[in-house]
Amino acid sequence: MKRLTLTLALSLAPLFVAGCSTCCRAADAPETTPAATSVEFVELLHTASTRVTEAGGRTIDDPVAFAALWEECASATVPRRALPRVDWSKQRVLCVASGARPSAGYGVRIEHVERRGPFDDSPDELTVFYVETAPNASASVATVVTYPVHVVAIPRFEAPVRYVTDATGRFVAR
Repeated sequence: MKRLTLTLALSLAPLFVAGCSTCCRAADAPETTPAATSVEFVELLHTASTRVTEAGGRTIDDPVAFAALWEECASATVPRRALPRVDWSKQRVLCVASGARPSAGYGVRIEHVERRGPFDDSPDELTVFYVETAPNASASVATVVTYPVHVVAIPRFEAPVRYVTDATGRFVAR
């Protein structure tokens, strides 16, 4: 009998706790929602052979600005890379650049893009998280000035874009 009572009590405990948590929640308490959603992106270019001298992030929303950026990016590559097709009604382009670096082995990479929406009492915003890399101190690298960039296309969201590098949260938006 004790065994049956214990088994019954243990099997009903989760239901009691779940029921209590919903009925005891304040009527004006907000529903919980995720703080951010991940945004998928398509890589258009990832190289250190460019002429993009200005470090930081750029958000491109039109074909003329993209053609100018691509000229900076592709003019240093042989053979020259063709301008990728972007559907401007459905996409926008993000670019992060490291600026001039003293040797080969440096890089920059967009790690993650997330969207925060009005569901968390803040305006829509896109945050681009990226990392910059450097060659190992003992690595043998070419002594040539490089200009690392990473260019991606994302679905079009009419929202401001914030660029964040490292785990330090330093903003380098442009």
